[in-house]
Amino acid sequence: MKYIYFLIRTISNFLIIIKYSYISKNFFKSKFFINFIKKNPNTWKNIKISDKYIACDCTNYNPMNLIINIVNAKYLQKIYECKLLVIDNFPNKYRKRLYESFLVDEIVYIYSFKDLINFSNLKQYSKIKIPDDLQTFINTKFNFFEVGKVSYDMYLRKSFSGTVNKINNSMYFELFHSISICIKIQKILRKFNIKAYTTHEIQFNPESYLLQYFLYNNISVFCKSIGQTSISIRKYNKFFDSFTPRQNITKNLFLNIKEKFPEKSQLGKKIIENRFNMIKNKHEDIPDSKFAFKKSQVNISKEELCKKYNWDYKKPIVLVLANNIYDGVFEKRSSIFMDNYSWLKTSLELLTQNKNINILVKKHPTENSVPGVKDKTKNLVYSLGKNKNIKDYPDNLSPNSVKDYVDVVFTENGTAGMEYSNYGIPVVTSSDSRYSCANFTKECKSFEEYKNLIQNIEMMSKLTHEQIENARLFVFINQILTKVDFPLNPKIDTYNKNFDHSFWRILSERIENFNFESSEFFIMLKKMIKENNYNLINFKELK
Repeated sequence: MKYIYFLIRTISNFLIIIKYSYISKNFFKSKFFINFIKKNPNTWKNIKISDKYIACDCTNYNPMNLIINIVNAKYLQKIYECKLLVIDNFPNKYRKRLYESFLVDEIVYIYSFKDLINFSNLKQYSKIKIPDDLQTFINTKFNFFEVGKVSYDMYLRKSFSGTVNKINNSMYFELFHSISICIKIQKILRKFNIKAYTTHEIQFNPESYLLQYFLYNNISVFCKSIGQTSISIRKYNKFFDSFTPRQNITKNLFLNIKEKFPEKSQLGKKIIENRFNMIKNKHEDIPDSKFAFKKSQVNISKEELCKKYNWDYKKPIVLVLANNIYDGVFEKRSSIFMDNYSWLKTSLELLTQNKNINILVKKHPTENSVPGVKDKTKNLVYSLGKNKNIKDYPDNLSPNSVKDYVDVVFTENGTAGMEYSNYGIPVVTSSDSRYSCANFTKECKSFEEYKNLIQNIEMMSKLTHEQIENARLFVFINQILTKVDFPLNPKIDTYNKNFDHSFWRILSERIENFNFESSEFFIMLKKMIKENNYNLINFKELK
């Protein structure tokens, strides 16, 4: 019966791939796209090539991500003097025309009709020890691939459940599907001599498995991080880095900047102050921040808040900021908790046991816009409603006023870690994060440590001057130093359901006289590779 379910889900999953491939044609139905692909080849002529390849991830359908990945691949192609290999999900004539305009040498596809009748995948699945408990499921491997983590991640992304109590058939299917994709990836890529790989994603299926494949085979991966017109690149070359956050910076880079350019912390301070004051900043690129920091919010004093919730004014206030429960669950190397929802639920249960504090819980911005996770945090707080010391964060409450009286902040690994630390407020985390290298948050390493800290949370002291400066310096490095202008990616509203075709018009205008070898981004990327840096560095910002 399980295998019949797998067959039905495989067919359904394949139809979804075809559906999205078909829908994606609407991104390209524009005269401006035609203009672009006519002009584009002239930019990329005269690149010497060897028998090696630069592999490029084109499994995402959004043209913004396609352009960033392909342009970065062309840059790497020039630097390493290699051919270009595009990896796509399923054939599509419009995307193929785009690839051809970049003078691609080979295109391979992960999905094909033949896969629907390939029963050898069932044999491979039946060979692994099928897990019957959650932790074993998450730790499951197929060959070298971390299929358990990715399968659980995919299940959470599709179900919006946040967490599970026991393994179900949908999770087993994700495991089977993962094994099928890992087999296909190995089959289609092993015949190519690949020098490097470029992508914008390290999560989910197939992106995570592509990353793992290349890292396991000692092939460098250049991954774009968050951003549109100004982007950063994180290089991966070790398999144990497969789940390292894309925005992670190395300890050496942080210490080097701290020693030589400590004054740059003031630029980091300014970015966070602007964020809390709802002032637009050219370096601001976190999509969720526009939902978390809104001009429509009002300042509410501690006295007013305590009166509203009938709280004891003398008790410290702990702010808990929920993380996204269906995205980015495993973009971290380690965590005390199984998933982000488990972290939130357990943290609130532990905090409510401490009667010496007041607890304010803020939902993640996605809970305003994604129907599947709507009010997950609010419902959790409601279930703990018998405890008078825990309340929902008012929708109209400005973070700019909260920062003046909140005493401790809890986040799994979110941006709050660097935001509230800017003001000396201690932040407690329970997993590896992008800012772990800078030593300004309290990162608990075990559940016992986490539990003991919560029992005595009112004893936590403000951050030291050095910790505050570390937080501000990290913001400078993360938001300014490791970002370089990327002219071949016009800014569009990625939240709009209808694609903005001005993207192709602007791109067509920019490509006409574009010399990529003299572009700032190409120059910085060459320097990154020459100096064997893990982060792209905008050296202009150090002058």
